[in-house]
Amino acid sequence: MPVSPATKVLCSVLLAGALMPACAGCENPAVQGPGSSGLPGLSGTDAGTTSNPADGFASVVIEPANPVVTTRAGVAAAQAFSLVGVKADGSRVPVATAEWSGDHDLLGTISAQGNFSITGAAAGSVRVRGLIRPSSGTPLVADTTLTVKMTAVVITPGTPMDAATQFENAMPAADTSGRVALLYPLHEAVMPRNVPPADIQWEGGEQGDLFRVTLKKSNITLEAYLEHTGSTFNDHWLVETAAWRTLAASDPSEKLQITVDRLHDGSVSIGEERRIKFARGGIYGLVYYWALEPGRILRVDAETAVREDFMPSPPRPPAGGRYCVACHAISPNGRYLAGQLGEGTAREGTVFDLTADLTPDPAPALFDADQVNWGPSSFNPDATRLVVSSLPGLGLVDPRSGQSVNATGLPSGNANHPVWSPDGTAIAYVGSNEQWSWAFSSADLMLVPVTGPDTFGTPTKLLDGDELSSSTEGGEANMRPTWSPDSRMLAFAHGRQQVQTTDTALYVMQRDATRLQRLNQATGGNGSSEGGWPTFSPFVTAEDGGELYYWLAFYSRRDYGNAEAGTKGRDLRQLWVTAVRASAAPGEDPSFVPYWLPGQETDVDNIAGYWATPACRQNQDTCAGDADCCSGTCFLEGESNPGRCVPPETGECRAEGQTCGGTGDCCMGLTCTGNVCSPPQMCVTNGAECTADADCCSGACVLQGESGSVCEMQGGNPGDCRQEARACTSDAQCCTPLLCLDGFCGSVGG
Repeated sequence: MPVSPATKVLCSVLLAGALMPACAGCENPAVQGPGSSGLPGLSGTDAGTTSNPADGFASVVIEPANPVVTTRAGVAAAQAFSLVGVKADGSRVPVATAEWSGDHDLLGTISAQGNFSITGAAAGSVRVRGLIRPSSGTPLVADTTLTVKMTAVVITPGTPMDAATQFENAMPAADTSGRVALLYPLHEAVMPRNVPPADIQWEGGEQGDLFRVTLKKSNITLEAYLEHTGSTFNDHWLVETAAWRTLAASDPSEKLQITVDRLHDGSVSIGEERRIKFARGGIYGLVYYWALEPGRILRVDAETAVREDFMPSPPRPPAGGRYCVACHAISPNGRYLAGQLGEGTAREGTVFDLTADLTPDPAPALFDADQVNWGPSSFNPDATRLVVSSLPGLGLVDPRSGQSVNATGLPSGNANHPVWSPDGTAIAYVGSNEQWSWAFSSADLMLVPVTGPDTFGTPTKLLDGDELSSSTEGGEANMRPTWSPDSRMLAFAHGRQQVQTTDTALYVMQRDATRLQRLNQATGGNGSSEGGWPTFSPFVTAEDGGELYYWLAFYSRRDYGNAEAGTKGRDLRQLWVTAVRASAAPGEDPSFVPYWLPGQETDVDNIAGYWATPACRQNQDTCAGDADCCSGTCFLEGESNPGRCVPPETGECRAEGQTCGGTGDCCMGLTCTGNVCSPPQMCVTNGAECTADADCCSGACVLQGESGSVCEMQGGNPGDCRQEARACTSDAQCCTPLLCLDGFCGSVGG
């Protein structure tokens, strides 16, 4: 018999940094055995079955109906199901054979015998379906919902083992004066599902106090207990990675509720609730950023938060001065870094291979930095050209040799901050700037089309620099444009471009200069001017209702957390990330409350977070070993010949989140995007061009006059159902009575 959730014993503590059972005798999760249908006198071998088990039934039902299994986070469990046939006279007979399936879900999988194996990696609900096929007529289908609930308790080292009991026995505080202030995560922040754990930070409390940190969704609750031990306590708790991943995967459409309660002098002050939302999708790659002191480019893994000083000893600038790499840009394939070695007006530029060992002193460059001087730069899509700010205009460089390339049509007047579109068709830049890249008081946002190899068309002005001069941030300078991964949107900063810039804000617009919008959610509100140097991630996530999110990194001086574990009160520039909706309505802020980029240092200014694909070599590139290759496989053709990156061996494939060197490297159902195996984007976002409803994530391709057809939300409701033949991952997405069959909405037997 299944164990009632009410009888579960919650007992786990933090030992050696992991969730471990705290006592023997904790009850195992419920497992209902095969054949136990819950119907008196019936079993899986009932004599009432016929030669075809599906014949003679009017309908079928699943037993048990809507079961609930409670387990500890990270602990596997199981639930067995039986399919029962119902005859016309109401009598019931267990079906010996059935076809079983379940929604695609992290909760677990169901076997051909109806046994659902719960992974322990997530809590929530999953629909289970049983089906039998009569000799003639429509198949008979039944479904039910399995709910998996999870609990976990963490008692940090040095905290009394009876901390939970002390909270339960304490009296509520008479008022809210003793309540702590929860400072991070920010309320209503949106994070990718695979983001590194948040460092939960608060203010308030004193030595000897106990704190209870609760993270909760409908079907999962994690409680952590901590004691304030003195000056090194720092009022924070970094969630363990496995627990954070489980929280993100559980009840994926729900927000995570976070509270910090304080036990002081025998009374409990309940903290205010904060909520964050995990996106459905994950993002990957590396963020290369500039730590202003000591003037180094560091990189941090966006998924693991591992920080690396990958080039500790850059070459000395030809003109002298300190060792420094600035104004960096990364190639779309993640392999090359371009930057200037000099400071000020020296601007000697070179390129580094990021798949090579850059730790020697000095780090090896592809060429000496004495051929072409440049400032900000950008690679074209295949990394064969580098557009550079060369004072006063823009120039073109071969990034492998450092030689200037004759180009036709690039602006020769004041132009700076160039950025090549991912589709290769245009370069956005700022023009009419009267000074150098670090300091100018006015600049317009410009665009020049690419009309052929090393050939460019007539520049057009997208936004005049003084058009936003009456905004909160003031100023007449547009700066640092960045393209969305699909080349449809530009983000940029506006304000005053100075070495110690304090007043800048973020904006987005379409590439045709429409839908200009200030990103207030990302930067703290309409009255805030806390956002500079934006860069789009090359990764896009697919969300509920056909929505897509871009991800935008930027720097801000806003406080991160408290003064002890964070940066509060120090006015430091830190890197933040905001989700940006790809199809927000005109006049609607598409951004969300941001999260702090985990892994960066909190005691220095960090700016220029350039988000790139992983640094590895694609298939057919030369290699010295498997570690060089995105595919993980280097084929060596003898000692005298260089190796070559090739797809994985037959029978092997790259899993989600692993790097890949090209199409076909990834396991079934995944595509190679940005050198990473990830779920395919099977549809296009609202506002994108389409030819049929099946093209659109929302399921509606609407004619827009002579301009063609674009995807629109059905009825304006993200929850609208999907019609037959539309892609799906669960029955709930399909219109009744359709079911999600093999990834598409359809009729049983149809």
